Amino acid sequence: MSTIFCFSSTGNSLYVAKSIAEKINADVLSMSKPVTSCSDDVIGFVFPIYFWGLPKIVARFVSNLQIQNKDAYIFAVTTYGGFTKKLNLR
Repeated sequence: MSTIFCFSSTGNSLYVAKSIAEKINADVLSMSKPVTSCSDDVIGFVFPIYFWGLPKIVARFVSNLQIQNKDAYIFAVTTYGGFTKKLNLR
């Protein structure tokens, strides 16, 4: 089973979460509703970046979430509406 936890205020992150969920057959749950544990095999987090950091609601949600499956694949995707900077990683 797969779950993507999403925080979105304008809808951009929700769009991204739903797009990913469709590809990996995951449920999308809001981070605004309290969840205390998750035992899924794939756990994702999708949220915007605010002022180069995590929104407080996301930090609080993640710190309170107990991941029961120690072998879970965990990923995060962030969105940002300002500008992007290409990095040269050579």
